[in-house]
Amino acid sequence: MAYIKKKSERKFKITVCNGYKVNGQKRMKAQTITVPSSVPKRGIQQYVMAEAERIEKKFKYGVEESDQTHFDQYAENWLKRQEPFFKATTYAGYRETLILFTR
Repeated sequence: MAYIKKKSERKFKITVCNGYKVNGQKRMKAQTITVPSSVPKRGIQQYVMAEAERIEKKFKYGVEESDQTHFDQYAENWLKRQEPFFKATTYAGYRETLILFTR
């Protein structure tokens, strides 16, 4: 869940919550964004909501995606995040498969 606080006309503070720590405290991360002047006034809210969703995905899943993210980039980032959970041979096999399919 993302909380949005308006600081000025084009500055917003976005706070994202991702569950709780062992001691019961919320896991929070905040980021202040500035809406570019190229965005018209009527598009500010939509821009802020899109940025809040992007920040939330990045915090919760460790993935920064956009419309321009290519499959090979996404797959490589996913494989790097999963490496600690695979045996060395499994990781090597997946890596080889990824190399073959992204050529």
